[in-house]
Amino acid sequence: MKWKDFAAVGAIVLLLPYVTVLFLGEELPGQTDAAGQESRAEESGWRIRYVHDGVAEDMDPEDYVMGAAFAVLPKWAQEEMMKAQIVLVRTNVYRAAQMQQESGQMEAEEIVPAQLLPEAYEELDARRESMGEEFFPFYNRYLEAWNDVAGCVLAADGSLAEGAYHLVSAGMTRDAEPVIGDGYPYLLSTECPNDFKSSDYLFRKEFSIQEWKDLLEAAGAEEPGGRIEILRRDDAGYVLSICIGEEIWGGEQFRAALGLRSSNFTMEQGEDKVAVITKGVGHGLGMSQYGANEMAKEGKSWEEILSCYFPGTQVENCE
Repeated sequence: MKWKDFAAVGAIVLLLPYVTVLFLGEELPGQTDAAGQESRAEESGWRIRYVHDGVAEDMDPEDYVMGAAFAVLPKWAQEEMMKAQIVLVRTNVYRAAQMQQESGQMEAEEIVPAQLLPEAYEELDARRESMGEEFFPFYNRYLEAWNDVAGCVLAADGSLAEGAYHLVSAGMTRDAEPVIGDGYPYLLSTECPNDFKSSDYLFRKEFSIQEWKDLLEAAGAEEPGGRIEILRRDDAGYVLSICIGEEIWGGEQFRAALGLRSSNFTMEQGEDKVAVITKGVGHGLGMSQYGANEMAKEGKSWEEILSCYFPGTQVENCE
């Protein structure tokens, strides 16, 4: 089922809440009632080629953004946080397409393959199944948020910004320069005191010595059983470089190899196991979803949220 079909369903449920119970577990009327309904998005002139179950579909960018933004929203998201998240996802999709066009990699018919985009689309039926009865109330709030920020993107110095985000920071977000280089003056370290309250703020993960070696070896370490030493951290506490034997790895590379929640970590080694204690969830750049949600609870608007995490940027219209 397409997102534009669910828009019709969402409107019905919003007006008649009790109907929600009747829809759950049944064929959704949007599959037929919304057939022929015009897309929610304006014609953009380019398309995103999305392949699902071996079938390729050329989607309107806004239909793609609608599914991609919904996919990354936690179920506890407040409406103003939702709006900020939608703007960031739209910005990332349009920015990636713009870069493809400028590099000459966009196909002649102006098609962008979805695999080249930083945001993954999610089929709506899959999310509905995972959320159960929580789906329709959440989706209706999402539709309201979507309508309020239609066409909005985040810009800096006349170009689309890098709309980075993560689930929970380690108490502050990171400066971009030591992580991904210069050119991102709006990705600055920001205090996130509310993130300490998240149940995901601290996490301990233990590995047997053999499991530790196997994971590092699978990731390409030449001496998986060699000395491990953290060499450098950034100002937010995230590991920038770590020594494994005689090799120097990046913090994010090490995080990926061991499946850690973040690269802000400490280690405790025992005789038969290694424990890694992480702070936060994600790369730590840009907007903390948890922190943004707490700001929304405090009455902050989506514009204030984006201004906090992306200082010096402006909200513009992509149309």
